[in-house]
Amino acid sequence: MPAAPPTISIMNHNLIAFILALLLPMAAVAVPPQHVQPQLLSNVQAIRPGDTFTIGVLLRLDEGWHVYWTNPGDSGTPTRLTYEDTKGLRISPNLLPLPEHFDQPGGLIGFGYKNEVLLTASVTASAYLSPGETKITVTVSWLCCNDICIPGQAHLDLTLTVLPAGAVKPEPDHRELFAAWKQRQPQWLGSDAQLLQRIVRDDNEQPGSGTFRWTGYFQPAVHDVEWFMVPDHALMLENQKQSIIADPTPTSTISFTARVLAGQRLSSPWMLVVIGYTDAGGHRHAAATWQRIVLAQSFPPAADAPPSTQP
Repeated sequence: MPAAPPTISIMNHNLIAFILALLLPMAAVAVPPQHVQPQLLSNVQAIRPGDTFTIGVLLRLDEGWHVYWTNPGDSGTPTRLTYEDTKGLRISPNLLPLPEHFDQPGGLIGFGYKNEVLLTASVTASAYLSPGETKITVTVSWLCCNDICIPGQAHLDLTLTVLPAGAVKPEPDHRELFAAWKQRQPQWLGSDAQLLQRIVRDDNEQPGSGTFRWTGYFQPAVHDVEWFMVPDHALMLENQKQSIIADPTPTSTISFTARVLAGQRLSSPWMLVVIGYTDAGGHRHAAATWQRIVLAQSFPPAADAPPSTQP
């Protein structure tokens, strides 16, 4: 006698219907939009052994949205890049480009980028790199905000052709994009590429806290000066005030108080300072410098010298 076809009891049928009713709405939920389109680019179409070139993560943002700089300001999360080790390539991330101020809900100030930003790194190919192809991989994470904030992350790859050592120099790629963002790349104080001559300090440091007044002296025709600082995780900066004087020599002064958070210690006596300014042609530039803040805390001898000015 043939076997009877399988049957589903009313109870099991009802259970299946109940589970489906729960799952269907979940399947209908759309993935929230990221509002950021990331892309990994190079400023050359191919490379040769021993070449030095530049790569960059381009973040294009929807109108009205922004991502954050190294120091996000009163709130936010820094944009971070992590490059995987690539055999035959030395990848050195550069300082993030000069940010801008923007207002956030609740009267908070943020530092970051709108519309788009190119986050670059310098790459040197080994003299022994074999012809063929090489792949660069980076993970980039960000917090994109408007009226709400949405975290995002992307894993990006870029494959480049490796030409023989004696090949003709490769053609550039994305020339205008890399040139435009190079202008906003901070140049270390004392280099020929920027117009900030020196910084004079007037400080009053006490154990755990202090008041600071720093004045930058510029070449003529500089205006729209802005100071951006990246304090140690244990250091709180407060009461920041900026001013600029046009004559006879352009100077800009920032004053602030600094204090070590309760129960914490500074991990380094050096603070990164980036100063943005506009030249006579209307172009924005930035100077970078390490400035020392001790607040009567002791550090090992190795901390006497500032960190390397090379990224």
